[in-house]
Amino acid sequence: MFLASDNTLNINHWLLKDPRYDGDKDFTPITVLNTYPHWLIVNGQGPYKQLNDLVQAIRAKPGRVSISVNTIGSAAYLALDNWRRENGLNFEIVPYRGSPPAVADLIGGHIDAHVDVVGSSVAHARSGRVLPVVVLQTSPLKEFPKAVPQSDLDPKALHVQSNLSVVVRSGTPQPIIDRIYDVLKAGARDEDFTKTMQLLSLDTVLLEPAKAKEFLLQETRRYGALVDKSGLEKQ
Repeated sequence: MFLASDNTLNINHWLLKDPRYDGDKDFTPITVLNTYPHWLIVNGQGPYKQLNDLVQAIRAKPGRVSISVNTIGSAAYLALDNWRRENGLNFEIVPYRGSPPAVADLIGGHIDAHVDVVGSSVAHARSGRVLPVVVLQTSPLKEFPKAVPQSDLDPKALHVQSNLSVVVRSGTPQPIIDRIYDVLKAGARDEDFTKTMQLLSLDTVLLEPAKAKEFLLQETRRYGALVDKSGLEKQ
């Protein structure tokens, strides 16, 4: 079994010249296990208190505001690039190698905002060192009610759909797929599992195998359109 991200299953097909596999053809989904929400955070002691403050600064200082992401070509990067284009905004997207250095620079005042996985920077939000101004999904976060949710139906909204899926090699017999899915469903009710999901602000999905396959095929197509619009070239 393989616990795979969007980049592995859906995005690499469009960004790598020779990924040596096809995420849609070489794997059979057991389930989409969970989504992991993203948010846009700013310095807790900085001038921005809501998304509109940041947007106004971008319009007032074209090309001088910086928003970071954890890596180029990720779901967060593609969503932020699309948001920039749809709203006619001119700001710099700064790629980092992971969340820790990006958040450190945000706290240090070297960048203006950061798009991050909630679980990666939630400790800094709890301490007040960073301030989440929007959560990049349709549902709010109970712990951070001031982080405004974003609609996935509005093309001008900053929305990130990011998933972790359990897959097996294509050709695995259906009875085995169904059995693994049943085991995963039972495991998701485990107290330690649910506590960990809550701690990291992750949402359990557990789509049935057939629905998971249909959903992931749609995600590959969706990411293909975003990559095409981004102008990123295959590496």
